[in-house]
Amino acid sequence: MFKLPSLKIALKLPLAIVGSALLVSLGVGIASYTISANTVSDLTFTELDVIASRKTEALEQYFDDVAKDLRITASSDVIMNAINNFALNWKQLEGNPSEVLQRLYIEENPNPAGQKHLLDSAKSDDNYNWTHAGIHPALRNQMLERGYYDIFLFDKNGNLVYSVFKEADFATNFAKDGGGKWADSGLGKAFQKAIEFEKPGEIAFIEFAPYGPSANVPASFMATAVFNKGGYLVGVMAIQMPVDTINSILSSRKGLGETGEAFYVNQDFKFLSDSSFTEFDDILVSEFKDPIIKKALDGEAAIGTSSAYRNMEMLVSAKPMEFHHRKWAVVIVKGAEEAFAPLVNMRNTILAIGGVLLAIASILGFLLSRSIYIPLSRLNKTMHDLADGDLDVEVRGADRGDELGDM
Repeated sequence: MFKLPSLKIALKLPLAIVGSALLVSLGVGIASYTISANTVSDLTFTELDVIASRKTEALEQYFDDVAKDLRITASSDVIMNAINNFALNWKQLEGNPSEVLQRLYIEENPNPAGQKHLLDSAKSDDNYNWTHAGIHPALRNQMLERGYYDIFLFDKNGNLVYSVFKEADFATNFAKDGGGKWADSGLGKAFQKAIEFEKPGEIAFIEFAPYGPSANVPASFMATAVFNKGGYLVGVMAIQMPVDTINSILSSRKGLGETGEAFYVNQDFKFLSDSSFTEFDDILVSEFKDPIIKKALDGEAAIGTSSAYRNMEMLVSAKPMEFHHRKWAVVIVKGAEEAFAPLVNMRNTILAIGGVLLAIASILGFLLSRSIYIPLSRLNKTMHDLADGDLDVEVRGADRGDELGDM
């Protein structure tokens, strides 16, 4: 059986009171903190998971909308007739078509680089210019309205007979065999896949990769085959995906505080969208390699903590996303320190309250012990005096109503 050391009551009593108060405070504090920590963690991960689901749905919807817009536009008589006319006009140009069109719409274009799309009609009276002036305003408006980087029309031989933005790829050939400089690029692959389609509505999608004509920045493309009313292949229509629009879907940090953000990554764990926490373009540059992300890339939602990104511990929620056989992970992160800040405040509050209560218990224990050990000390002295034969000693405390008074 456990026995307290042989201490005087004057010391043993306050120690017992303070010790009991400390034990109770620790038990209640630890239990409260543990329950609260689990609650805050669950709520935070739930919030991140909800945001990840919303971002994933928004991104999926956007890609589906772009594909739908491409299908609808490519199936119109306007596009079918434009490709037919451009292909015919291409053959009627005097000299090398590529050199002629690049001179008219790029070199002699009065608008500066980045604004070549503002020119509707070149200084030429050929049929190509007439066709261009008729279709260009509508496709330019569609590009600007939808936020696309560019819109392209190819004839069935792989000639890029039209583009809105007029970069270095304009009026070059993208055929698989014998094509031009950009035939092996993402746009070339998109064209080469689409030209093999046997029915309208099928989509060729090429993931982000550096694209030379666009200053080698990452570019992604969608393309579909264009058929006439008789079901014969006319050519291909393609679009260059808008990076800014995708970034805007993911850039909102509502509910993510000061340290949170959203982005999506490819199978190589490389970013496919930009981060607001860096001064450079993160696409295909930054990466977030972690088992949590790998699990999402394998098709299963995942949550957890990681220190593999931005040199800080972060809470992570990752959702799988797939589009035309491309598998990605939509990732939501938030700094653990920020996420658990309310928990730290609560811990400090518990410690402060516990310290105050412990001080009060110590004071009460000290006062209670004094009310006992002082009369006991007097009684002890009286008993010693009596034992020494002093029968005239004054016995104090007999008027007390407790056991000491009885003694």
